Amino acid sequence: MRRPHRQMGRPPSGGGGIPSAQPMPPRLRRLADATEPRPRPGVGPQGRRGAAPGLEGFTLVEVLSALAIAMVLAGLCTAALMQIRTMVKRSQLRIALHQRAEALHTRLDALFGSLLGSGPLVADMTAGTPRLRLLAMTSKQDNWDWDWGGSSMSLDTSDVRWQLLDWVGAEGRLYAAESSAVRSFSQYDTPLRNPAKPAIDFNVGNARFLNLPQPRRALESAPGTAAATWAEATRALDANQLFPDVSGTPSYPDTPYRSLAGANPDLGDWGDLLARRVPIADGVTDLRLEVVPVDGRAAAQRFAAGTAQFRNWPGVWLDADLAAGHGRRSGTATEALDGPIGQRPRLVRLRLILEERLRPVDPAVPDSDETRIQQVFIFSFLLPGQAGPPSGP
Repeated sequence: MRRPHRQMGRPPSGGGGIPSAQPMPPRLRRLADATEPRPRPGVGPQGRRGAAPGLEGFTLVEVLSALAIAMVLAGLCTAALMQIRTMVKRSQLRIALHQRAEALHTRLDALFGSLLGSGPLVADMTAGTPRLRLLAMTSKQDNWDWDWGGSSMSLDTSDVRWQLLDWVGAEGRLYAAESSAVRSFSQYDTPLRNPAKPAIDFNVGNARFLNLPQPRRALESAPGTAAATWAEATRALDANQLFPDVSGTPSYPDTPYRSLAGANPDLGDWGDLLARRVPIADGVTDLRLEVVPVDGRAAAQRFAAGTAQFRNWPGVWLDADLAAGHGRRSGTATEALDGPIGQRPRLVRLRLILEERLRPVDPAVPDSDETRIQQVFIFSFLLPGQAGPPSGP
């Protein structure tokens, strides 16, 4: 007789069976089943509102404390980032100041390196509102620098240029000007009218006029009298104007004589420099000049803001006039140093302060050292010239 077949693992209906055949309880309970509420002080088993407690959140005090700490840390980080940003900007501006100074030094070195000992050198510093001006005659670097009818031409008879440096302290700007290679104009329909004699016209037809920078050994207010002011020096420099209207009342140095040629560019050397005056450096808050002569026994002459000074150094003669009144290459070393060569400038020093601002100027915000950056630069330029008296007769 067969026994009934029973499936392993299932208990008999009567409750008997093998214990090992019963299902095993799970070893890992579910997370929800394993979570046990932790009693908190002041809170009953049913929670604040009678609900069964589950995962508890942060209280309002904890949230506000965390926000306060986060805001404090954010403020500290923001302040640090602003300081770093300002420091980086100041470093960049200081680098920019050095780059501007380098470009300015290159231009000034070319100017003073081509200075002619046979030409005058004039320096002027005004009192009150500081303004330093320097006028000199230099050699041209290129004689083929102008065209005539489409063809390049060389002007071997005029290989000089006039140079102007003009620092305006009220503007904090340094200007420069260089003589044009040639100035020319034509009179076609408009005759040259003389206001002093209106009945007389100078009809020149199709004539063309040419004017070049004129070499001068000295700038004189009268024959044999050196110019004693900046106005006299600029008026003497403008003496090569072809058709000046002398009946007018010019105001040198800013307003030279008008021309009888009307609107045509009939300009003297000074009028030409005024027309070509352009800024070359901004943010120049201070500029001082020191000129050391060839004669080392003499003291250097300094030009600083606040003191009116003027000096007109004449050029030396091309035949080597070593001592005053002597036009020959003879004389002792003392005579040579006492003469024009000994008084000629040999070394020029410039001290300038360049400035940059962290933000634009605002009248409502007081100015302070925190809003600007300044850097002092000192340049020295050795001028061409005779180092000492010649030996022998």
